[in-house]
Amino acid sequence: MAKHADPKALPHPRLITKEAAAHYCSISESSFDGWMRKGLVPPAVEGTNRWDRKAIDARLDELSGLTIPAHCTPNTDSADANAEDHDPDDWGDLA
Repeated sequence: MAKHADPKALPHPRLITKEAAAHYCSISESSFDGWMRKGLVPPAVEGTNRWDRKAIDARLDELSGLTIPAHCTPNTDSADANAEDHDPDDWGDLA
């Protein structure tokens, strides 16, 4: 019979407390609250008091320029949505 990993032993849970989220960002909880108010990190998952580690990573990646924000993706409403030669004017403001 195969052994299953103990879920309590998972090294990096997906949903984390505010204290853990602040620690993950290397800031205090009060600074984390300020970052949330400024939109630098996402709020808790709706209906919970837990933060999604991947959502934090995604937002920080976006702020760091590692990813393109969703509102700056190519316009895919046209019939040639899968064409590789999109007009640069179809892109949102990246600045």
